[in-house]
Amino acid sequence: MNLDNVYAELQPDMDSVASWCDTLYQEQAAAYFKEVRILHTRLESKIQPITDDELTWVLVDLPIQLFKAAEVVNRLRLEFEVIKLKCKNKKTTLAKASTASTATARNDVVAVQMLGDDILLVAYNAVICRIESEMSWSKELIMGAKKIWDSRRRSEQSNPISEVVPTYLPNYGQSTSSPGGFKPSTFIAKSE
Repeated sequence: MNLDNVYAELQPDMDSVASWCDTLYQEQAAAYFKEVRILHTRLESKIQPITDDELTWVLVDLPIQLFKAAEVVNRLRLEFEVIKLKCKNKKTTLAKASTASTATARNDVVAVQMLGDDILLVAYNAVICRIESEMSWSKELIMGAKKIWDSRRRSEQSNPISEVVPTYLPNYGQSTSSPGGFKPSTFIAKSE
């Protein structure tokens, strides 16, 4: 069997299904994960580390995006289940209407007639899995950002960025006497 020939024969159909899946993904969920790709690249950057503002977006705004994406997944799952039920009904109707003499022959005829519906179910499942994969990946990004955030806060606590005033040195700026016992205010008063 030459798999290249089989693949070449099926490639137009696979390309069509892949294009349909990509279009559905772009319309329904791509907007929720656009910034995630960019911030993941920034998180891995050795040249320009991710900023605290970007970390804040990941920790505060991204979970809200994931909630909205979960609503999309739920709606797609609902549509998927409705299609499955309608397909079951359609199979029963087609089997009853078939003129084939045996049950096996009827099932074969129905399977051929249901091919488009089955492909639609596969396409829906692929889009749902893609969105769920993006959501899992985003959760990993949130956990990584949280570790970086916590690490930065701990380093700020152990090494604060503020002026350190040593308590063991005398404060020479407020002294009223100069070295050797000379007092400027006394000298001024005597010279008048």
